[in-house]
Amino acid sequence: MKGFSLRFRIESKLFNGYVMQPIPIVVLTVLVGIAVLYIAVSGTWETLAEMRNPAEYTASECVLTAYRCEGPIYVVTGGDGYRYHLPVKAVDEERVLEDLVESKTPVVVIYKLPTDSNTNVRDVVEMSGTDGSAIVTKEEIAAANSENTRKALLIVWSVCLVYWGLGIGCYWILCHAPEHPRLAGLLIRREFRNF
Repeated sequence: MKGFSLRFRIESKLFNGYVMQPIPIVVLTVLVGIAVLYIAVSGTWETLAEMRNPAEYTASECVLTAYRCEGPIYVVTGGDGYRYHLPVKAVDEERVLEDLVESKTPVVVIYKLPTDSNTNVRDVVEMSGTDGSAIVTKEEIAAANSENTRKALLIVWSVCLVYWGLGIGCYWILCHAPEHPRLAGLLIRREFRNF
């Protein structure tokens, strides 16, 4: 019987007793909030880990056979069977890639060694002609990758902060339900209201 009275005491204190059966609502809201926070923190941690531990690079000479744009990256197919990911903002003009594919000019591609040995996708670090002339420099690619990462992290953290802000705001509204009955009524169905 003590468990029942403890649950009753908790339920009567959540939302100041204005919501019936509030525990599932609170648990679900907090679990989703923790998941969103975990995604934001792990994305940030992974980005910082990449900055602290630079990847190993290797170079290969190949002929580019095709390319296509997929959002913020070009997926360039090489004659060696690999697919190279190149940030769109790092390439001055799309015509550069088009000319390389049409002329079948060999290029030297410096790329990060992938962590998964079974994948044929390579992240380009630098691309140059066989004579050493730069096609896409390391600095241009680093700047484009940095901007893409910054935008992605900004979106994830914005979603996280908005979710938690709305959650706290909704909790406050439900704790003061008699003062704000219309707003509280929008948040809780009629059968769960106690105001």
